[in-house]
Amino acid sequence: LSYYAPVAPPSNPRVIGGIFAHAKESLYCSGDEYEPAPLPVESPVPSLSPSISMSPTPKPTLSAIQTSQLAGLWSFYEAVNMSMVNSNWFNNPGDDYCLFTGIECNQDMYVNSISLINMNLSGSLSASLFKPLRKLTKLKLVGNNIQGPLPDFSAMQHLQVLELAVNGFTGTIPESIGDSKLRRLLIQSNHLRGTLPSSICHLNQTLTALDVSKNNLLHGEIPKCYGDLSLSVFRVEGVGLTGSVPSGLCGVRDMNGLNPNPFGCDAVA
Repeated sequence: LSYYAPVAPPSNPRVIGGIFAHAKESLYCSGDEYEPAPLPVESPVPSLSPSISMSPTPKPTLSAIQTSQLAGLWSFYEAVNMSMVNSNWFNNPGDDYCLFTGIECNQDMYVNSISLINMNLSGSLSASLFKPLRKLTKLKLVGNNIQGPLPDFSAMQHLQVLELAVNGFTGTIPESIGDSKLRRLLIQSNHLRGTLPSSICHLNQTLTALDVSKNNLLHGEIPKCYGDLSLSVFRVEGVGLTGSVPSGLCGVRDMNGLNPNPFGCDAVA
């Protein structure tokens, strides 16, 4: 519709393209028989030229947080071969990643928990996978077939719960575990070797559960500083350790679920 039709302006504002067309006065060409008449005063809107069409409202774009979390989850998806298992990850474009199987997000849309237990996952993990998922606090991948070395703990600054039991992890327990904020580390029933890292003693204010049982290639003694840890779960059965249990762990009343603990040091060994 033309804005310049030589007719008297209506009493109600016109609607053109879904937007009220208001101006301080109606518009006429020179020589029109009608005098300009004032239109109702409303909140001002930009005038539209007849030769310019309205642009559609742009679609919402993903935030930087959502983009980074999707990138991190996609890298994880590929690393553990999730395309080979039944899940709802990346089935449809635009799916909310916070609704993916095993995923929990915080209020800011950061992924803070991944729990994929007995999912027949394979592949391996690396520290670089978790850099985009920098607010991750829980990683539970128990009962899969993930292999290779344990990831570098120092890359997971917010991680508190790491449960990787019953997989095929190999190599040593990295010393970088001491740079973490772990409360629970369950890595039993893998193929880990070497000795128990003394850097775990740096976690004396946080770590409450450590299970390295059924890794029969582990050897050596339990570092004495483990007696200063606040452990209520410490399991080492089926491991080739020697020496004795640090005395600080022998009197823990609820050690390994025993409350009271009638077995002393034997509750650990």
